[in-house]
Formats: sequence, C-alpha cells, structure tokens
Amino acid sequence: MKTILSSQIKQNDKRLFFNSSISENCHNLEYFIDCLEKHEQIVLNLAKRESKTDYFYCWHFQVVGEKEQGTCSKSCEAYQPLNGKKGICKHNGYCYEETNEKYLLKIDN
Repeated sequence: MKTILSSQIKQNDKRLFFNSSISENCHNLEYFIDCLEKHEQIVLNLAKRESKTDYFYCWHFQVVGEKEQGTCSKSCEAYQPLNGKKGICKHNGYCYEETNEKYLLKIDN
C-alpha cells in the first residue's frame, strides 16, 4: 500500500479514488482531504475508467444512466450538446470501477 501525505497532493491531480470502506462513488483527492478532518487516515482504492460499457454518468444530475434508454438526449431538460448543435451532451461522463491499487491518505504531522 502506497502512502499519500496531504502536503504532497498537487491541485491538478486528476486521479479518482474510492473510499475502501464506502465504495459507491469515486472522488478526487481534494474531496478526501476534507474528510480527513474527521479521520486521521483513509484507505483509498484507485479508480479506473470503465470502457465499452452500456452506462454513462450524468454530471448534471449526478446519476448513472443506461445508454440504450435514451435518457441523455434532447428530451432531457439539462441536455447541452458539446458542439452547440447536436450529439453527445456536455454532462455525459464515464463510469469508474475500483481497482486493487490501495493508497493510505494521511495528514502531515
């Protein structure tokens, strides 16, 4: 298990992690640093983007949807095509899965 100290985290670190004890949603390291106020340390699992999946993540509504259901389309009130005309919505995102790569996040003493 690798250790990450709070002072070592760069603001542009784009990696996402799952809390090993609550693995439903993944977040960036800044989110977990805020959680460190309540805990001395947190065990995290690195998140990996799922490929070739039938699901997507809607950043606007913060929910997972099925691509085949057509919930992300012109019928959605938050639909905003990336190119401004038609096509994939700017809120459409990837889903992530937990890996076995573990990290221990700690506050510097």
